Amino acid sequence: MAVVDIVYGLMAFGLGISETLPILCLSYRSDKNYDALKTIMRYVIRIIIALSVIYVCVVWIIAPYLPDLVSITDPAMKILGKNISRLTALSVLSVILYEFLLEYYMNIGKYGLQIFGHVLDSLLVPVSLLLLFGFFLGPIGLGFAYLLNNFISFIILLSVVYKIYGKEGFPLIMEKSIESSMNISYTSDIDSIIGARDKVENFLQGQKVPKSVIYLTMLFIEDLSVLIKTSNDNDDLIHFDAFLICNPQSLSLVLWNDGKEIDMSKEDQVPSDLRAYLVSSLLTVFEDKKYQLTADFNRTRFVIPYKYAAKKRL
Repeated sequence: MAVVDIVYGLMAFGLGISETLPILCLSYRSDKNYDALKTIMRYVIRIIIALSVIYVCVVWIIAPYLPDLVSITDPAMKILGKNISRLTALSVLSVILYEFLLEYYMNIGKYGLQIFGHVLDSLLVPVSLLLLFGFFLGPIGLGFAYLLNNFISFIILLSVVYKIYGKEGFPLIMEKSIESSMNISYTSDIDSIIGARDKVENFLQGQKVPKSVIYLTMLFIEDLSVLIKTSNDNDDLIHFDAFLICNPQSLSLVLWNDGKEIDMSKEDQVPSDLRAYLVSSLLTVFEDKKYQLTADFNRTRFVIPYKYAAKKRL
């Protein structure tokens, strides 16, 4: 058991990922940016798989030495500890994803799923497996029980979520993507910024958005992105996400970037150059300006009312 505790302790590196993930996921979920949320999950799963492979390889290499750390001297017990350590390490992928889902469900208010998941993982599944494998396989059966516990709990939890919320909401319990919304990912490269501006124009022209708002949004995204680029080191590549929702009376814009912490929601900031002055002037048209540092990303939300923007004639 002490050797197993060491192996689970080494899994903390992966659980660190699962602690920051819900913050990003909840922010995108609150924005109703489900496309970006799905994209994050695809990349995260790939990263976790890669890290899990490295982790398993490391544990398999050091497994023969782990019993020495807990003062196990009996040769048979050393072999048993080595084998159980290696078996337990194979569960790292399911452990990390399972902990992420449980924390995510708690943060979005799905407490029933969270409690159900903890009961599965801490009581129902492990007790059943320990009795079954311990009876038939003896001490080595403990390793198989630890290995299969999270896999089986993970599968049962996902099956319940799929049954309740269907394919569209699986597994992050999302609604259908808003048809009048679009997410654009681009970088601080000038060609990329111009490309993002043109995509915004093409998208908004297909929506019931006043022309003045279309031109204002294009101008704002281009100039704000360039301003953020120049406010950072011009040699650093900054990544942006722009999410737009066309509401009946307004346009919502959420802009993410991984540059320096700069609160661009303040329209009374002192302009440092002509571009900063232009961005500051454009901000007078926006409503509900909110800046938030989220998991080391700059997140700023703006709302452009159609009637107000039309009156300004920008």
